[in-house]
Amino acid sequence: VFSENEIEKLPVISRVVLSSGVLIRENLLTILFIFLLISFFMIYVFSLKSVKGLLKTMSFRIPYLGKMLLKLELSNIFSSLSAMLRGGVEINRAIKFSISVTSHPQIKNILEETAVELKKGRRISETWGRYSFIPPDVIALVSVGENSANLDEILARLGKKYMEDFKSEISRLLTFLEPAIIVIVGLFIAFIVIAILLAVLSISDVF
Repeated sequence: VFSENEIEKLPVISRVVLSSGVLIRENLLTILFIFLLISFFMIYVFSLKSVKGLLKTMSFRIPYLGKMLLKLELSNIFSSLSAMLRGGVEINRAIKFSISVTSHPQIKNILEETAVELKKGRRISETWGRYSFIPPDVIALVSVGENSANLDEILARLGKKYMEDFKSEISRLLTFLEPAIIVIVGLFIAFIVIAILLAVLSISDVF
């Protein structure tokens, strides 16, 4: 409908949409090639161990996301410890094996320290009580498990509880994301519709 000279007379929002459409239409193959190239490059970069470790470390520091991931890591640790104890593995070896299960730097540190403290005759609950990010209810339940010689069952319950908490957090997050995505898509569509309407209303001024 509009020539290049006529597009220059349209409102800014209409020029942006129409020019973008022309650019995509004339360079579609190039844009698709660049998109695929960037996608393969990102997949390769994210597959590197060093990059994965860096991303995990950064994600643990994000306030809300870090709290969610901590629950997942605790669930994995408790479940693996419980499974090993039920299988007859000694607590010292179970703690050492569990270090490789987690990628959380603070949990790795506490497990390494726990392995050292167990050799000195100290209890797990005493060592974990020094760390503020370990919830008090966990320390209390672990202490009960140590006193009652029922630690494997206590850890299994804790693992299940924190996995359920993690799933609840994910559901809550998705509940907030769904309306946000709808609003963003709606704004994007509204932007295009307004641009087209302004272009149509400006036809009499352009010609």
